[in-house]
Order: sequence, then structure tokens, then C-alpha cells
Amino acid sequence: MKEKITPDKIGQGIFYLVLLIEIGIVIVDKSAYINPIEGRLFQLTFLLCMAKIAVTRYSFKEWLVMAAFFVLGAVSYFATGRNEIIRVTAFIAASKNIDLRTALKITFYTTLAGVAALIALSLTGSLGQVFLEADYGRGGIERRYCFGLGHPNALHCMFWALMTLGIYLYWKKLKWYHCVILELANVGLYLLTVSRTGMAAASVTVFIAMVFCIFPRLQEKKWVYVAGILCCGICVVFSVGAAVWGYEIPGMEWMDKYLTNRILWSHFWGNSSSWSMFSVPENMIYFDMGFIRLFYWYGIVPAIAYIVGKGYQLFFCMKKKDAAAFLVITMFVLYTVFEAHAVSVYIARDYALLLTIGTWSEMFGIKQGSEGYFWQPHRYLKRPGRAA
Repeated sequence: MKEKITPDKIGQGIFYLVLLIEIGIVIVDKSAYINPIEGRLFQLTFLLCMAKIAVTRYSFKEWLVMAAFFVLGAVSYFATGRNEIIRVTAFIAASKNIDLRTALKITFYTTLAGVAALIALSLTGSLGQVFLEADYGRGGIERRYCFGLGHPNALHCMFWALMTLGIYLYWKKLKWYHCVILELANVGLYLLTVSRTGMAAASVTVFIAMVFCIFPRLQEKKWVYVAGILCCGICVVFSVGAAVWGYEIPGMEWMDKYLTNRILWSHFWGNSSSWSMFSVPENMIYFDMGFIRLFYWYGIVPAIAYIVGKGYQLFFCMKKKDAAAFLVITMFVLYTVFEAHAVSVYIARDYALLLTIGTWSEMFGIKQGSEGYFWQPHRYLKRPGRAA
């Protein structure tokens, strides 16, 4: 007997198609190929997400949360011309009834295969350069390897991001010696990329994961999560301080020598005098420090919403004692201070964001009761718990 095709199954198929397209866009962006239809693909994934929303039943409270973020995205779009907030809102809203681990495994293995393909294409001379020789601001010409990913920092960043996601997916099977192997791979890659930021992020991630492996009871300790939340808060304060005062802060100029002038250029282009409530279309410059770029590109209100959202994610992890997810979010916050990997037009780059797939209703504390499609408002008049 054939299994009945339901709106829910159709919706799941649509969502996984969206996820694969978004991953594909990220992989192509990392390559030497210029994607001429990137904007059209973003429009396609948005429309597909809206189709998924149309065949999904939501509670009244869920519709309210979705509406609030769509309004925020609409205001941002009309102020700046950027549609990222609307697209992210549609993507996360469409993820209802999607299994988180399945989605993340698809993300992990598809991205890994894409990166491997780019490396192979560069080594065969088909697409992209194997290495770059340039003055990277360290006192001379350097040869650094990128293996088809455009820039050495991008290669090491993808290693860190995929490693972090892999640690999350296989958290329960992770052993201390796995962490040692990952760190050896990190050091080996550093010899090729000379990416200090990427290596540092990967090393910190491996170290924290190893500590949890050796002392698993730490995953139950509230103070561990509180310490992580405080660390993330300091990261945000540091970024805002760099944008407002720059080198006026004692020790900032000394620190920037090791950050290859990230603070200098981020303060120059994205200083607080260029900030406004919802930014302006003219704020289009790219620079490294992610939180400063967040305020500069999108404005104070969306940036605060993003930061509060990340804080809420961290508190949710603390409540559930989910150390694996907590590690991913914390490391993405830390990395965003110095690199804008997650602050971009690419949804599938931000693995901390992807952790909300299928879980956002629970995060907001919404209990499932009467649900309905957008054309069935009468459903919400039914008492919670009664079949819709």
C-alpha cells in the first residue's frame, strides 16, 4: 500500500531542497567561480520557504513571533535594501517539524563534499589557485595555501566550522584522543595557511571539547554555562568598544598588531558614527570584525536583536544542559569578533543559526495547542490540546 503524501511531507521535501540550495550557494561562493544568478537563487529559496510555511500548521503564538521578525526584516529591507533578515526569518519559520540532526548532517556532509571538490579542482588546475603569494601585512611576501577556496583564511575557517559542527554531531562518541587528532590536523593546516585566527579558534574549540570529554560532569554545572555567557558578553562589549574608541582604548593598538590591523580598518570603516537605528544603503564596505559589521550593515536595532537572540540561545542550552550546542554557539560568537564568517548573506554559513532548525518554538517556550494553516484562523479558537 502506497504511503499517503501529506502536506507535512511535501513541506519537508521543500525545506531540504532549500537547505541544499543554500549550501550549494556557500560552496560556489568559496570557489573562484563568480555566481551570476546568486540573487535569483536567494529569491528562489525565499519563495520555497514561503511555500513550506503555507503547507505547515502553526499555533497563534508562533504566527505572532513570525510576524514580529518579518516586520523587523521588512523595516530593514526598506531602510537598507538588504533582505537577509526576511530570508533568515522565512528559513527558520519554515523549519518547523524538521529534524535538527538530519538537517545538520546534510549540512555537514554536503559542505564537506563541496570543500573536498574545490580542493580537488584546484590541485588538478581546473578551478581556483592552490596558493597565493602576497604581502599580508606581516612584513613581506608570503606564500599561503588556499586550495581553491579563494583565501587561506577562508580555508582554515571552513576547517574550523566543519570541525565544530562535526564535534556537535558526534558529541556522545567524542573521545579525548579524537580531540588530539583534530588539533594535530589544525596545526598541520596552519603550516599551510598561516591563518592565526583560524588556528586559534580551532584550538580553543578542541580544548573545550577535550575538557568536556575528560570531565563530563562539567556539562551539568551551571557555572560553566554562566562563564560562557559572560565570555560572549565580553566579546560584544569589546567589539562595540573597538568601533566607538578604537586605539584610544589602552592596549588596543598593541593587540591589533597580532590581528593584522583588523581593529584599525573596522574602526575606520565601521565606527559608531556611521551607525543608525536601521543603517543606510550606503553602508556596504566589507571588513573583518563581525559584530562591528553587524551594527554597520544592519543598524543598531537588528544588531541588538541578533545579540539578544544569541544570548537567548545560550540560556536555552543552559536550561537543557546541552553542552555541545553551547560550544558551537559560544565559538561562533567568539569567532565573529574577529571574522565576519557568520555575518553575511549566506544562511548556511552560520551553524549557530542552524541550531534553531525545528527548535525555535521550544526556545520561545511555545506549547503546542490548536494549530492551523494561515487560511484557517478559526482553528485558534479551539481549546489547547484538542485535535486541529
